[in-house]
Amino acid sequence: MNGDFRRTDNIIEITRPQEHSKNPINEFTQEPLIDFHVFNTREEELVYLVKTVKQAIKEGFSPSRQILIIPLGNVKNLQRYIGDALKYENINYYLPGQEDINTTNKEGNRSVFWKDDAITISSIFRAKGNEALWVFLFGLDFIARSESDLVERNKLYTAMTRTKAWLTMSGITTEINKQYSLYDEIQEALNSKGVIRFKNKKESKEFDAVP
Repeated sequence: MNGDFRRTDNIIEITRPQEHSKNPINEFTQEPLIDFHVFNTREEELVYLVKTVKQAIKEGFSPSRQILIIPLGNVKNLQRYIGDALKYENINYYLPGQEDINTTNKEGNRSVFWKDDAITISSIFRAKGNEALWVFLFGLDFIARSESDLVERNKLYTAMTRTKAWLTMSGITTEINKQYSLYDEIQEALNSKGVIRFKNKKESKEFDAVP
């Protein structure tokens, strides 16, 4: 680390060497493990999600325990929304605590998180303690609307760390088709290649990302 957190108007640079972030998955693929997409409408976001999930299954990912979808806002509505789209493509889904697959109003054993041959669509809270090879975070804009809220950021962190390997994040633009600043922050982090720079602002004593 370069810089001093005790000083204001000071640029701080944090570097994480590659040898401290080794991932065995990198030995099998050169594709990025984290993917981020922004769409103009929720429908476009949904189409991309279903298309990508369908391709993942075709390539050999098991729907159960290897793929997990986490809606980030309006959970019940988005669970049904995503579930209906998956079912239309003949992909089974499961909502944790439901009696069976492809159901939304028949509660069963609340401790059940996975069902065979079905993709779990879970809230962040219910996903705690569970992991999958490929995690899809849907509706990032719900977090971005309150991006300065530490509670919301902690929720996002919890959701992101449910993955064992691949992570795909998506959201939509604002009503005036402008990106949230959180989106820029995420993209900067993805482009940073292990180096993140911050500036400690003098007046508010908060941190601004430095490109």
